[in-house]
Amino acid sequence: MATVYADYLPMSFIVHLDPTRCLVESRWDGVATADMLIRYVDEVWRDPAVRSYHELIDFRGVTDVQVPSADRHAFTGYSRQFDNPEQPARSTVIATASLVFGLSRLFSALRSLDSSDRREFQVFEDREIGRACLFATGV
Repeated sequence: MATVYADYLPMSFIVHLDPTRCLVESRWDGVATADMLIRYVDEVWRDPAVRSYHELIDFRGVTDVQVPSADRHAFTGYSRQFDNPEQPARSTVIATASLVFGLSRLFSALRSLDSSDRREFQVFEDREIGRACLFATGV
């Protein structure tokens, strides 16, 4: 299992890559910014070997989101280009703060507007339920 750690004040994230389960698992702390989200995508998803992995994003440590509306739309398209178009995958976001939960749902909705999108996004407050749904079949 590989680990990537980024500490860019006022935000940090830690990422575990698990090739056995084909899973990218990340935990975020601090203020989420557009720059941090792009760095995450660049540092993790640029590698073609992980593009079909499932993803568990733990945003419970995020204290604020400072991503302007235009950047949210741009990030949606930017992140989509790193998906594997041949294999569907799931991303689960765990968020307990209302703002973070709502913006995560918005991102999920923006991604779903493109019918060619092969990554399914789900947002949960409970980590265990989110993790279980990530690997559930027939959902």
